[in-house]
Amino acid sequence: MPNTKLKTLALLDVLTELTDEGHRLSAPELAAELEKRGVPAERKSVYRDIEALVEHGENIVKTDSGYYLGERKLSKGELTALCAAVQSASFLSKKRSKDLIGRLLSFLSVYERERLSAQLDISSVKCENDEAILAIESLSYAIAAHRQVSFAYYKLDINRRSIPQRRGKRYTVSPYALIWMMDRLYLVCNMATRDDLTHFRVDRMRNVKVERAIWRYFGEVSEYQMKFDRADYAKKCVNMFGGEPRMIALRCENALAADIFDRFGEEVSVTRRDKATFAALVRASAGEGFLAYVAQWGPRMEILSPADVRQAMADRIRAMGEVYGVTEDVDKEG
Repeated sequence: MPNTKLKTLALLDVLTELTDEGHRLSAPELAAELEKRGVPAERKSVYRDIEALVEHGENIVKTDSGYYLGERKLSKGELTALCAAVQSASFLSKKRSKDLIGRLLSFLSVYERERLSAQLDISSVKCENDEAILAIESLSYAIAAHRQVSFAYYKLDINRRSIPQRRGKRYTVSPYALIWMMDRLYLVCNMATRDDLTHFRVDRMRNVKVERAIWRYFGEVSEYQMKFDRADYAKKCVNMFGGEPRMIALRCENALAADIFDRFGEEVSVTRRDKATFAALVRASAGEGFLAYVAQWGPRMEILSPADVRQAMADRIRAMGEVYGVTEDVDKEG
């Protein structure tokens, strides 16, 4: 196919890469750029091609100083957010992260690419390979097809060796959702030997296989009936520790209101206790993750009930005190 038949598409490439609101090109300059790419062009034909692109829906802005591509498929704000997400995603390898960010930046002009690239840093903790990407593809298919999956699961030991769990025996689960939480991707599922939900880190899975067996309906093992609610599940699994959700009453300083709403949702019931504090009634899994969440706020947040959850926090504080040489007893009665 002669290059002249590709001229309109080549012109769009030039406008995408070399123009933005601060960098505009006149028709003769656009023709010259096309010539550099081996595409013969004249000023009059550039005008016709621009009209065709505008008719096609491209936002090409005409000014006294030239043309530029205005609104793009993704805005600078959207691209910045997506690049930041890729940058922080620990389940992506550095190579894969750089490749994805490069493809995202291709929506911008070379000038905007340079500006945004200077703000990015892919030095955070990353996977060593792209096995997680392959796992995501298999898991996504299994969820959509309502099929079970099996996989081996690995964790690092003190020597940084990747050790198979359960002596290498594969896990077989019914998969329901993929959830991104705390810069990691998790599979929410049901293990055949249990009647509840659990989750696994996708980057720790190996050799994920979609099985022929149909999954177990999530309504049999959870409170969700018509649709699996990813957001609700993530909200209740504080710090991604699972367990049976319970209603927990907290005393909080007023300044912690925003964090309570961010963590547990704006529908959380709150009542004022006094000028400085409020009570919040949250629904969450009362395990290690929840206790760690409350502990980070020190005396600014207190578990009021249930009594066994409050006692679990008291035991945790006492154990920490022993580690740090604090011998004062913690009041069990509160």
